[in-house]
Amino acid sequence: MGYHFPESVASHQEALRHDPDHPMIYWGLALALGPVPNSRSAGLPDDPQGEAREAIEQAMEFIGNGTEVEQAFVRALYIRFDSDTYPDRDARIKRIWPQPGTCSRHTRTTPRRACY
Repeated sequence: MGYHFPESVASHQEALRHDPDHPMIYWGLALALGPVPNSRSAGLPDDPQGEAREAIEQAMEFIGNGTEVEQAFVRALYIRFDSDTYPDRDARIKRIWPQPGTCSRHTRTTPRRACY
């Protein structure tokens, strides 16, 4: 079983017809349109049309209509698309996660759990 992104997008767009002011519908749309590990490993762009960022910005616009938990979900996903605050996200990730070959160079100092 897998996640069917086009169907998710269609479902969220239909939900917007019924409740266009609810932030979680835009959140789900951004989640379905945005970057996923499979697309990144394939070298595909995160959000080529800017649709996911637009959806999460809409969610931020209506964030006051959600519960505290829903607001937290929206804010958490917004970080993924906030290139103004996090302009070089990939560079930060490269500093955090060990790069291929790290363990072979630093076998005595690198904890085994950090190796892959």
